[in-house]
This record gives sequence, C-alpha cells and structure tokens, in this order.
Amino acid sequence: MFFINWEKLKTFLIVLFAVLNVFLIAFTLVQNSKYSVISDETVSDTVKILKSKNINISADKIDRKQVGLNVISLKNAVVSHKFPSGFTREDEKTFSAETSGSLNSEGDVKRVLSSVGINGDTEIILNEKSAVVNLKVSGFPVFDVSLTLTEQNGKVKISGSWYSAESKPKKSSDKSDIVSLTGILIDFSNIAQFDGEISVDRIELGYYISESNRLLERLNVTAAPCWKISSSDGKCYYFNARNGEFLKQTN
Repeated sequence: MFFINWEKLKTFLIVLFAVLNVFLIAFTLVQNSKYSVISDETVSDTVKILKSKNINISADKIDRKQVGLNVISLKNAVVSHKFPSGFTREDEKTFSAETSGSLNSEGDVKRVLSSVGINGDTEIILNEKSAVVNLKVSGFPVFDVSLTLTEQNGKVKISGSWYSAESKPKKSSDKSDIVSLTGILIDFSNIAQFDGEISVDRIELGYYISESNRLLERLNVTAAPCWKISSSDGKCYYFNARNGEFLKQTN
C-alpha cells in the first residue's frame, strides 16, 4: 500500500514556491531594467507646456516606459532571388512589378507578396481589389516604407519600396541610448506650425531610413529608431529616438 509522507511533501512544496518567487522577482527586475521611466510629474508638466502653445495632448498618450532601441540593417527587396527581373523603376526610390494573383483576403495578399520574395512582418490594409502593405520589423513600423497592390484581370501590380530585415531590434537599458519622449514633445511644440490649435493624435516608436539612403541602387541600408508624432491637422513629425534630432515633417 502506498503512503504519502505529508511532512516531506509540505517541505517540498514550500521550497518549490520559494524558488518560483525568487524566479518571478528576478524576472520582474530584469524586465524593469530595460526601461527608463518618466515620472507622472514630468508628464503633467509636459502636457501643460504644450497646452500653453495651443497643442492639446492627453497624458495617456505619453508612454512612461522609455526603451532604447538599436540601429537595424535592412536589404532592398529588389535583391531577392524571387523578385521579378523585369521590374520597372518608377523613380529613384520606388519600383513596380506585376505578377499573377488576387486580392480578396489578407491571405491572398501574403501569397502574392511571397511569390516575389517578400515575406515577414507586415500591416495589411485591404480594400476592394487593392491593398496597402506597411513594413514592420519585430512589431515596430518602418515609417514611410510601403507597397500598393492593385488587381486587374487576374494580374496584380505591386508598386512602392520594400526592405527585408538583416538584423532585429534589441532593447537597451543604457540611458545614453534613450532620449526622453517628453523632451521630444517639447521640441515638437517649438517646431510645429499651425493656425489656431491642434491636438496630438498619435505617437509611435518605429524605425526611419534616411531620405538619402532610400534609393534603389542602395541595396543595404540602416534604419534608426524614430518617434513619429501625428497631429490633428494631418501633419506628421519625425524625431531620431537616440539623439532627438528633428528629421522631417510631412503633410
């Protein structure tokens, strides 16, 4: 007959839970060490400064946890061995190509892209007989890199610019790699030009390829971490997330 030694089992469970608690505490400390935290007071002061300049922003749009990201390497899609050799250069930065397929679902879009060697993380915006595909790397958007797909008579035209990631984003706890988002918002308030008042609609952390590198002849490029601030008047402002440099404004 099998007997359970309850004292030994109790001791084992106590030790097990103690080890699990130590593991969870260590895991939490490691995770928190990857972030630089902005205080609520700093966020509140930033909201007030922007308000004094007729720029409205909700405090919850300002992420308190600031993470440093590395520069990543990318390769132009035209290098892929599957990419159509007969592609057309639309201009110095964009291409167009044609292949067979349909655009009835996101699965169709992915199959069309895969047929020309384009795979990986994407954001697909599907419309009737067309789609817009935005590039992402490990969940981070690569700003202003996209493809437009249009279907006609069983053929799909692909146009735009595209890259594949050669390296992945890595988070850093080194504060020298982090420029405070609140500081960037203050710079934004000094740069933004508008009539009346505006609101900050969206703030995104992603990657940016410099305009001088967005050439089809540049097969290998780098992308720097970047903050993109979108305002209610339809404008977007881009700032280097590592040094705070203002990169550009688009309408």
